[in-house]
Amino acid sequence: MTVEDTLPATIYLESPLNHTWTNATNDTTNFTFYVDDYGSLSFRCLFYWDSVLAAGNDSVLRNVTAAVKSNISFTNGVHSWYVTCLDDGNNFVQSETRELFTGSYCANIDTDGLTYTLNENVSGDSSCFTVTGDNVTIDCQGNTIFFNSGSAISTISDNVTIKNCIIQQNSTAVGTGILSNGTTAISNTTIDMIGNDSTGISLSADNNSILNTSVYLHGENGAVLSMINSSENMIQGNYFSVDSSSSQFIKIDEFSLGNDISNNTYYSSAFEGFTMSFIVDPAVGANVTLPSVGKTPSLNIYIPVSSFSAITTVNITTWYTNYTREPIDVATTVGEALMYVNITTSLPAITNESNPYVLIMNLSSLNLTDEEISRASFFYYNDSTSVWESQANECNISAKTCTVYLTHFSRFALMLKILPIKIAEKETYQLPLEGSLSCTKEMAEIITEPGASVDVTFLDTPYSGMSVKSGITDENGSFAFIADLPGRYKVDVSMSGFDDNSLTFTAADDCVPRITFVRKWLDCSESSCILNMPVMTTQMKNVEIDLSDVSGILSGDLDIRDKFGGPVTFFSYSGTKIVLPLITDRFVISSMAKVSAQATSDLAKGLIEIEVVNGGETAKVSGFVLSIPDLGTNFIKNITYVANGQTTVLQKFSVSGSQIIIDQQLYVPSTAKFRIYVTPVPLTCRLSSDCPSDSTCENGTCVVIPCSCGYIIDRSCVKYECCQDSDCTSEKSCISHVCVFTPETITEEEKLIIADRLNVLITTIQSAQEEGQDVTTAIQLLDQAKVAYEAGDFERARELIAQAQEIFTITREVTSGFPYLAAVIVGVFLLILILAVLVVRRLSSMQWKKRKR
Repeated sequence: MTVEDTLPATIYLESPLNHTWTNATNDTTNFTFYVDDYGSLSFRCLFYWDSVLAAGNDSVLRNVTAAVKSNISFTNGVHSWYVTCLDDGNNFVQSETRELFTGSYCANIDTDGLTYTLNENVSGDSSCFTVTGDNVTIDCQGNTIFFNSGSAISTISDNVTIKNCIIQQNSTAVGTGILSNGTTAISNTTIDMIGNDSTGISLSADNNSILNTSVYLHGENGAVLSMINSSENMIQGNYFSVDSSSSQFIKIDEFSLGNDISNNTYYSSAFEGFTMSFIVDPAVGANVTLPSVGKTPSLNIYIPVSSFSAITTVNITTWYTNYTREPIDVATTVGEALMYVNITTSLPAITNESNPYVLIMNLSSLNLTDEEISRASFFYYNDSTSVWESQANECNISAKTCTVYLTHFSRFALMLKILPIKIAEKETYQLPLEGSLSCTKEMAEIITEPGASVDVTFLDTPYSGMSVKSGITDENGSFAFIADLPGRYKVDVSMSGFDDNSLTFTAADDCVPRITFVRKWLDCSESSCILNMPVMTTQMKNVEIDLSDVSGILSGDLDIRDKFGGPVTFFSYSGTKIVLPLITDRFVISSMAKVSAQATSDLAKGLIEIEVVNGGETAKVSGFVLSIPDLGTNFIKNITYVANGQTTVLQKFSVSGSQIIIDQQLYVPSTAKFRIYVTPVPLTCRLSSDCPSDSTCENGTCVVIPCSCGYIIDRSCVKYECCQDSDCTSEKSCISHVCVFTPETITEEEKLIIADRLNVLITTIQSAQEEGQDVTTAIQLLDQAKVAYEAGDFERARELIAQAQEIFTITREVTSGFPYLAAVIVGVFLLILILAVLVVRRLSSMQWKKRKR
């Protein structure tokens, strides 16, 4: 019996897959398929390449994979292929038609998971590669993509990798080297753009990375990197170069936040300045690294509306060298501009003197002398008067930073003030003497003979005759001191073989605006809260501080300490105002508060609640310090503040040990509540930056850094010397994380004072490390203080601790004996005060003493 086969077979193509790419040749590429049929066991099949017969196989078995090779050579481009077969009944069937990309050429890549490797250069009149498939890799292997306009590579998909490419624009038309509308990783790539209005790399989606890539911009009005609505990008280790002053290195819009832009090198030809734009992130501020240029640079900073609710810090680090100092006339003197900063907002700034924006400029790479740093100052351009006017600011010689406190946004300039030289009269055999000083807080540099003795005294009451600084001039005959107070300073010089000489300088106190900044912090790290008010003032006489915002919650006496930690007794407190007739530029006011806080937590539900109860009147504070329980393997996801029926999402906070610091202006009614939402550390990660700051990425998992007795800096644990007495040798005790031997000559009161100051210093060193400051000198002074303390030299220990603290808290050079010399003048009053304090302490409870410290 014979069964006739009348049904056609079915052809199943196996490889290559549709829309795939190969750099192989026709001699090495196998096209595989198999045939299924109801009535036949073998088939005669033909292979077609671009609809032309290119191979055949007369013995294809049913359901057995067959392979053929094309006898037509491959050319670069997109090609089609298919297979036809005849079964035993002469039934004809044709397979689907597939496309295969061959060679190196410009193409649309819409296949997920495709790896496109260039073996030769490619070129296109306009755009070359358009990627619409996910998980695509373009590896140029060092070959070049030539294009004219449009974009050399454009992506609208996720997880695209572009590496080892050279992208060259051949015309002056508008173009973009790489245009990413998806998630793209760019590495080891060079982009050379010659068109005007062109962009090297344009990002308009989140979570991109640009690593070890060079971008050269030769046209005008362009940008090396543009980010539009693009956040959380990693841009590290790149080289950016522009040739035109109308072009920008980095251009970012107001919706692009949380970008890591670091360790990049910027270069420009010798054009007049440059522009670099950054957006201030409302949660973390902005960290800006200025490039290396040959002229005075300009920085544009945009602060979005969402930043207004928090104090925003803008940190600027200079990398530029051989800059040009541009002479500028200012209101009080002549200056040389070092850089310009233009800060703009979409709405007027909602800031005040209690809640300023803080702009910090790192001067470490400018190679300025200490004397020049002391003369550096921020000015803003007053459009109504067309004059540069001084801003409230301070420059730290040790840290080589300048900080300006802003209550408005406009155009600012960091300048060196040019001071007039004052020359003393010189008779025969008399020492030559000259120098310069004009304003309080400036460094006066004295020039005389090398090896001469110099003695500087303050002439005005109430500190008339106070020694400011004494010493010997260096090998150049130079000697410097800081005019820490407004008034007259007498400089006396003497040297064997010469007659003495002297010169009097006057430090004016009206060189900067008379502004006083007061931060009002409620420290509720224990059940009873303390109000701490750090003050920075530019008005050195008759300083008035308005406490109306917090007077309703003050409880007990005010404790005022100057920047050396010494008590301030010259003040009056009437109503809601404190008046200080003469004061240093930094001091702290403290008082017990009528506010308490109690925390409850349920980490299983991801919630910590801290209830704040105010027994006084409604107050407005600058921030809170709160105690929180051990978070374990959780981290803080979100914080809200509920008061008077309104819920506010808090944007700026930090965690240090068992404390959380909330840096945001808040009203404190009779009752309020903080809700801290926590979530477990994410289990998966790619980089350590994907994890919380106290965790690292290990084998794709976020692992909390163990640090039970220390603090975490740059994702590593810095161990304390001790956390309990058992951590020290038997003869020593652990005082504020320092192992010290306490001699019998030290009283209990002195122990407590040293412990308190040690604690402040250790905390300051930790904060300085977090900001990247060099703490070597402070740690050396701390070690010396410990030796002096153990030797029983309490005064020397306290002085060394104060010097170490000065490195971070002041910017001026004044002998640490200043507060004690001042105290001698009013000795009787201080004796009465000391007796009163001792009586109060004896009568006070232990809890009050603990909180008072």
